[in-house]
Amino acid sequence: MDIYRMSPSKIENFRLYIDEEYGGSITLENTIKYIQGKTEWKTTMNYGSAIHAILEHGHLKYMKKGGICVIKEDDFPEAITMTLDELAPVIEYRQKHQDLISEIKLTYELTLPDKTVQIPMRIDGIEGLVVHEHKNPEGSWHLDNYERSVQWKIYLVATNALCVQYNLFVWNKKKDGPVQIELKSFRLYRYPGIMDDISESVNMLINFCNQHGLTQYITPKKFYD
Repeated sequence: MDIYRMSPSKIENFRLYIDEEYGGSITLENTIKYIQGKTEWKTTMNYGSAIHAILEHGHLKYMKKGGICVIKEDDFPEAITMTLDELAPVIEYRQKHQDLISEIKLTYELTLPDKTVQIPMRIDGIEGLVVHEHKNPEGSWHLDNYERSVQWKIYLVATNALCVQYNLFVWNKKKDGPVQIELKSFRLYRYPGIMDDISESVNMLINFCNQHGLTQYITPKKFYD
């Protein structure tokens, strides 16, 4: 029996490519780089990463004098400075969800004909029977883009939760202006055929990697020659 190992984000990124989401802007080259773990940092990631750091660690870790936060983690190419007013929706969310258990690591094992697929993941948070998934889109967002995602479906079956709640911290930054953040939340639920959809996405990624000489990137090292 073949054994594979892949993250939900890798599965989802491939689905975005295959389904030609975002107007087909996700190229074959970028998809291969993502599978290889060679995605380059983009400046548009800065504020999204800063917001996620506040969600994970709280704003007090980054507080400086004058009511500002200087947000910097080891994997950040540069520090991001934001005021408490700018971060208010993020701070308020953390205060409302103090029982949220954050950054949960687990591995889900998906059994398919002739293969086993290990799916390691780190879930943003669980609160009771609700999985919380944080996203930080810039500018605009569309509900159907998230509904089609395979990522939340994997989280749902892996945890056997009631639903997945997306928390979108939508941010905008105009030149020389403040960062504006608005929270949009919605929930997605299990549906008939969810396992078939997950299995199809996983199988398509495996076939793609086998065809393009990328199998080593979705195989546990000890099982790969």
